[in-house]
Amino acid sequence: MACARITDSAIAAIEKLHLDMYTHYLRREIADYFRINQKIHQAIVDAAENPVLSTNFANLNSIVRSLRYSANLVHRDRLGDAMREHEQIVDALKRRSADELGSLMFHHMQGKCEAVCEYLREQQAESKPDMPPEGANF
Repeated sequence: MACARITDSAIAAIEKLHLDMYTHYLRREIADYFRINQKIHQAIVDAAENPVLSTNFANLNSIVRSLRYSANLVHRDRLGDAMREHEQIVDALKRRSADELGSLMFHHMQGKCEAVCEYLREQQAESKPDMPPEGANF
């Protein structure tokens, strides 16, 4: 729906946000990169003009926002992948290629999900106390 409903000026605004985000990426200004990244995602959701999507996005995003940010801090190599994905997303949006945009967004969010899961596994491994050997009696 975003491809069908988005205006040329909204696409231009997303493209400008993307270029600003890229500048922060190059400077390794992670907090600013992430802030603009969130604006881009919100702008695409808003372009769809779908209240159910907007509500679900807001609810889920509020739950996982800090995890997504933390995963970026630990796995900075993911940022390079995400930048390339964003370039493709903006290009598909400019061409209003709905199927391609949907596929790219799915892949992009899947990559973020994998990074978050890896981050959570690492956090769990770091906080897990040493376990006594199996069969030890205390």
